[in-house]
Amino acid sequence: MDAPLNLASSYARLKDFDNAIAYYERAIELNPADNQFNRSQQFQHDKGTFFLFDQTLIALNKAW
Repeated sequence: MDAPLNLASSYARLKDFDNAIAYYERAIELNPADNQFNRSQQFQHDKGTFFLFDQTLIALNKAW
C-alpha cells in the first residue's frame, strides 16, 4: 500500500499533478481508512532511500 502513496507524493513534488491525483486515488482505494497520509506527510523533505526508490518507480513507469 505504500507504493501508490509514495508515487503520488513524488509526482506531486515534481508538479505532475495528474499522476499524483491518480496515485492518491489508488492509495485511498487500497486503504479506505486513509491512515497513511498524515504519517507520511511528516517526512516531505526526506531525500533518503524511499524518495530515491520513488524516483526509480516514476522513471520505470514513464518507460512503460
